[in-house]
Amino acid sequence: MPASYTDVIEAHRKTLDSLAALAFTTIEVSERLLSLNLQTTRRFVNDALARNQALRGVGDLHEALAVNAAFSQPWLERVLTYSRRYHDILAETHTQLARTSEACAADFQQSMTTLLERTAASSPMGSKATSALLQCTRHAVSSAVEEFQRAAQPILEISEAGAAALACTTARAVDAATASAELATERKRKRRPS
Repeated sequence: MPASYTDVIEAHRKTLDSLAALAFTTIEVSERLLSLNLQTTRRFVNDALARNQALRGVGDLHEALAVNAAFSQPWLERVLTYSRRYHDILAETHTQLARTSEACAADFQQSMTTLLERTAASSPMGSKATSALLQCTRHAVSSAVEEFQRAAQPILEISEAGAAALACTTARAVDAATASAELATERKRKRRPS
C-alpha cells in the first residue's frame, strides 16, 4: 500500500476517534444535565408539598404571607444553585469540546499537509502547478477556519457574560426575597400581642 493511502487511512482513524470522543462527551453531558434536572425537580416538588402542607394550617392572611416568604428564600437559593451548576456543566463541556475539536483540526491539517507533500513529491513532472494549487487551497481553508474561530470567540464571551449577568441578577433576587421574608417576619412579630 503506498504511503499516501496509509496516511489517508490514519487520518480517517483519527477522525473516527475524535468523533467517538465527541459522542462520549455529549452522552456524559446529557447524563449530568438529566441528573441535575431530576434532582432539582425532586427538590421543587418536595418544597411545593411542604409549602402546601404549611399553608393548610394557616389561620389568617399574615400567616399565609409569612409562610410564603419563608419558602421563597430557599426556593430562590435553589434556583441560583441550579443555574450555577448548569452553567458550570456547560462551561466544562465547552472546554472539552473545544479541546477535542482543536486536536482534531490539528491532526487533520497535519495529515493533509503530509499527504499533499508526499503527493507532490511522487507526482510526475508537469503536475507541480496542480500540487501548488492544492497547497494554496489547503492554506485558504486553514485560514478560513482560523478566522471563523476568531469570529466565534466574541460570541462565546458575550454568552458567558450573559450567563454571569443572569447569575448576578438571580443572586440579587435571592437577597431581595430574603430581605422581604425577614421584613414580613418582623412585621408579624410586631403585630402579635405580647
